[in-house]
Amino acid sequence: GGVMQAQHVSLEQRVNELERLLGESADAHAAHAMELEATRVAHAKLTTDTRAREAHHASVTERLADLERMLGESADHHAQALKAHSSTVEGLRKSHADLLGEGQLRDQ
Repeated sequence: GGVMQAQHVSLEQRVNELERLLGESADAHAAHAMELEATRVAHAKLTTDTRAREAHHASVTERLADLERMLGESADHHAQALKAHSSTVEGLRKSHADLLGEGQLRDQ
């Protein structure tokens, strides 16, 4: 009976050791699963933040392009208006000079 009892104790110790190792492995697996989930959540947040930043950047880029276009149109409009006013002023000067010339002729 002693050999049998020793084998039984040895088998029980081995089973206990396997159960302990399996429990440790399950605990480690659960910890890794939690770390993986935390990493997944952080990645999802980074992805969302990146998309929001890209959308904001696109919005700013579009707004800047609109402002540049409007500024260009405004500059073109002012250049045309200045040219028209210069032409009008030149016409008025000529008319004024003509009137002065006529007045001087009459005074003679």
